[in-house]
Amino acid sequence: MSKVDRWVDDNRLLQMRRIGMSVTAIAESMNLETSYVIDRLNAIAKSLKPIDVNEIRHTIGTQIDDLIVAWLPEAMNGNVKAANFVLKAMDKKADLYGAKVPATLNVNINAQKPWEGVYDKVLIDDNNVIDGEVSDVG
Repeated sequence: MSKVDRWVDDNRLLQMRRIGMSVTAIAESMNLETSYVIDRLNAIAKSLKPIDVNEIRHTIGTQIDDLIVAWLPEAMNGNVKAANFVLKAMDKKADLYGAKVPATLNVNINAQKPWEGVYDKVLIDDNNVIDGEVSDVG
């Protein structure tokens, strides 16, 4: 079998698997041995480039940037629909890059003295921050 014939067969194999045909059904429809179909499908799977999530994220981010650049002048001129579109695009880009993911804070608390190691700063009612230290009242 030539490389061209194998290439055509590989594409047909992939098309048949994508529509849900079993290996046995593919082998029967192409007049091939089942073991050959399995070997070819395994070889195809090994030859595929793994998906690079960062590359996909970058491509989508670039597309969003292009949309923002195209719509921003209209938004700046007072077009409310364009402004809403730009804001939604910026929101989607923030989602894409994880900018909206809440931060995780791990706190270790001493069971005997739960106030130790927890507070570096103390907030007072008007939301001003003062440096402080919590001491044992008991």
